[in-house]
Amino acid sequence: RWNYYHYGLSYDCPLEILYLGRNLNYTIGVYYEYCGYRCHSYDYYYSPFYQKTELKSVTIGNLVTTIGEELFSGCRTLESIIIPKSVTNINNNAFAGCTSLKELHIEDGNTELAMGYGEFKKYEGGDYYYGLFHDCPLESLHIGRNLAYRFSRYEGLYDSPFEEKSTLKSVIISDSVAVIRSALFHACVNLTCAIIGNHVQVIEGNAFEGCINLTNISIPNSVTTIGNFAFSDCCSITD
Repeated sequence: RWNYYHYGLSYDCPLEILYLGRNLNYTIGVYYEYCGYRCHSYDYYYSPFYQKTELKSVTIGNLVTTIGEELFSGCRTLESIIIPKSVTNINNNAFAGCTSLKELHIEDGNTELAMGYGEFKKYEGGDYYYGLFHDCPLESLHIGRNLAYRFSRYEGLYDSPFEEKSTLKSVIISDSVAVIRSALFHACVNLTCAIIGNHVQVIEGNAFEGCINLTNISIPNSVTTIGNFAFSDCCSITD
């Protein structure tokens, strides 16, 4: 029906602890909106854990390969999450509205992790998608493998999952990572500590651009390429 919203399978259940042991498949709905003579349709993913504001602990098992679209959207008391090495894909808006999420640990592994986008904005030049964790106050981050994310259609920018993450203070990039992708930490203005693993070979363009409080950086001898503007506007680096 018009203006219909589905509240999820566990609506009104005060879930606090969750163990996710396998991939989930849930319904995609379509919401229609009439504006004059035009009809706009929007897809809605009816996550079973949508806005579980009491959810404090989530454990993702080693058989899970995909974290579905908006799966934990609106889980406002979730403070930390561990992404196991079995996960190969985190879909769009999976953690949107997790306004207490401060710690993210992506376990070490050899398989690339594909990451979706978060909040959507529209500009005259096209569409722009903020990072997957745009509305999460992440402070500490462990990256244990290569990440993949798409270009946005707005001026060819990357949809970095951590771009403009002003709360981010410390980052560890493990020895399992070979490439630090373009604009990965672009404009993370409060990032003060970034440890780069000894097997990183490429730091792509704009990777740390605008990290104005980063004071020092150690480039391991495994690195063979540093892209354009990788450390541009890092105006506090003295060492």
